[in-house]
Amino acid sequence: MSAFEIATAAHLAGTVVLALFFVLLERHDSRPYLRDWMAAWVAQGLALSALLLISRRDWQTGFALYLFLETAHGVLLWLAAVGYARGAVPGRHRLWLMGAIAVWAGVGPLVFGD
Repeated sequence: MSAFEIATAAHLAGTVVLALFFVLLERHDSRPYLRDWMAAWVAQGLALSALLLISRRDWQTGFALYLFLETAHGVLLWLAAVGYARGAVPGRHRLWLMGAIAVWAGVGPLVFGD
């Protein structure tokens, strides 16, 4: 196992703890921004899992999936912070953000190369 894989697995372990915390918190408190925080940490966990599992077989696909989920993690954290401070972000703005993330995930591996 490489140092990269060990570090990614350690990061994944911490992310699973945070994701579980927010899943349990969201089940007991239905404020909308908690859903975004929960989704952000679940996306982070899926991104790190994809990086560990898929990138071994197909680096390009694994990296594109990682970029999509990691960027979604950041956007969901931002949406949660805005939702906490000002109220929920309208749904159509969310669709534009997710579309931009999907484009970035498709183009990112081509920009970065190997």
